[in-house]
Amino acid sequence: MSLLLSLSLVSCQEQSNEGEVTLVLRVLGNNETSQFAFKDATLLDILKNKYEVKLKKIFYTEYVECINEVCANDEYSWLYYVNDKPMNLGVDVYKVKDRDVVLFAYRKV
Repeated sequence: MSLLLSLSLVSCQEQSNEGEVTLVLRVLGNNETSQFAFKDATLLDILKNKYEVKLKKIFYTEYVECINEVCANDEYSWLYYVNDKPMNLGVDVYKVKDRDVVLFAYRKV
């Protein structure tokens, strides 16, 4: 019985995740919206699909420093949300899911 349970857990973990994600880039009130089909992608994969991205490594994860040469500084920072929820994971960690709406917002800190 435990072997069967172990095998089913392994097969569940190996399932691929694919679908479509909506990406909204907001810079000082101006929005640009794009949709992407994906398979087993992170937020970083989706972002790099369309934009030039500069990252900053903090501990063991990556955070967005610049998108298309719009860079975080003492006053502004890149914040990101998935389905209207703020993310506290690095962009290289969160695996997008079908129908996720991802907002990258350049905002005053």
